[in-house]
Amino acid sequence: MRVLISGYYGFANAGDEALLSGMLRALERAGPVEPTVLSADPEGTRRLHGVPALDRRAWGAIWRTLRERTDLFISGGGGLLQDRTSRRSALYYLGMIALAQRAGVPVYLYGQGVGPLASRGLRLVARRVLSGVAGAGARDAASAGLLRALGVPAENVTVTADPAFALRPSDPAEKAALLEEFGIPWGRRPLLGIVWRSPYVERRRRPERAAGDPLRRAVVEAAAAFARAIDARTVVITLQPGVDDAEGNAVAQALADAGGRVHRPAGAVDHRTLRTLVEAMDLNICVRYHGLVFSALGGVPAVALAYDAKVRHLAEELGLPSLSLTGGGKANSAALTAALTDALHGLWREASGISSRLRRRVGALRERALSEAKRCLALGNAAPRRRNGPA
Repeated sequence: MRVLISGYYGFANAGDEALLSGMLRALERAGPVEPTVLSADPEGTRRLHGVPALDRRAWGAIWRTLRERTDLFISGGGGLLQDRTSRRSALYYLGMIALAQRAGVPVYLYGQGVGPLASRGLRLVARRVLSGVAGAGARDAASAGLLRALGVPAENVTVTADPAFALRPSDPAEKAALLEEFGIPWGRRPLLGIVWRSPYVERRRRPERAAGDPLRRAVVEAAAAFARAIDARTVVITLQPGVDDAEGNAVAQALADAGGRVHRPAGAVDHRTLRTLVEAMDLNICVRYHGLVFSALGGVPAVALAYDAKVRHLAEELGLPSLSLTGGGKANSAALTAALTDALHGLWREASGISSRLRRRVGALRERALSEAKRCLALGNAAPRRRNGPA
C-alpha cells in the first residue's frame, strides 16, 4: 500500500521525529507499505528515516502524488488539530486532509492528540472535514471524545497510544556509550534529568516577559535541593534545538549558580540520541510530552509538569505524578517548589517498584501502538476510492 504521511516533520523536534519513527516501524510490521513523508526538510527526513519525502508546501507535487501514487493518506500523529499554539497550523493539517479527500484518497487520523479547539470557526471547518475520514486513532480518551463530537463516526474511533511507544527502549550499552560521549559520569552518582521547555514558548511569548522566570526558579529550587539531598548530578535536556536552547541554557546556569553539578548536552543531536539520553537518567522532571514518553520507555520514574492537558493525560496513563504549571506569582511558585520537591522524594523512595510498573504499562501501550498500524491499513483498504478532481 502506498501511503502519504502528513505531520510536524522536518522541524528537528525530537518528539515528532520519534513518533514518526514509531509509526513507520509499526506500519512496516503491519504489512507491505511504501511510505512517503511530507516534511519541512525533505532531505533531512530521507536521511534520518530512510524513506522518500516531499516538501510539505510543494502543492503541485503533493497533488500529483495523491492522484497518482497514494492509496492512503495518514494525518498524524501528535497534536496537529489544536488552536492553543495557532489556528494557522490546524488549518494547514485540515487543509491537507481536505486535499486528500478531493483527490479521492481515504484518510486515517493516526495517534492524534486533539484539542483544544476554542475557535468556533475552526470547529466548524474540522467538523466538515473530519466527518469523511475512514478512521481515527486517538492517544487519549479526551481526544477520542472530541473526534466523535467533531463528526468522526464513533465506530471508527479508537483510543490507541502515542506512536513513539512502538519504539524499542535503548539498551544499557547504548546509554553508557552516550553518557561517556557527553562526559557524564554514569554509575557514580544518581542522574536527575530535566526535560525542559518554558510553558510559554508555544504561545509565542518570551518567557521572561510572561512570568516564566518565577516558574523556572521554582523548578530550579526544587531540583537543586533534591540533587543535594541525594548527591545527584543534574542533566538539562531540550528536545528542539533553536527553539529551546536559550531556556535550557538558563536552567542549567541557574542550577550551576545554586552549586549543583550540572551537565548541558549541546549540539545538533537527533531524536534517537535525545531519547537514549532521557532513558539513561535515574529520575526525570518532564515538561515535554515526549520527554515523559522517552522516560517511560526506559522505565525511568518521572514527575510531569503539566503545562497542557496532554501531559497530564499521559502521566495519568502511566501512573506518574503530575503538577500543574499555572501562574508565576510568588505564592504559586512556592507551592510548586514544595510540591515538586515532595514528588521527587516520593519517586526516589519507590523507584524500583515504579520502574517495574512503568515497564508493564509501556508494554501495553506498545501493543496498542503496534495494533493501530494494522487497523489503519485495514480501514484504508476497506475505504472506497473516488478520483473526482482534475488530474
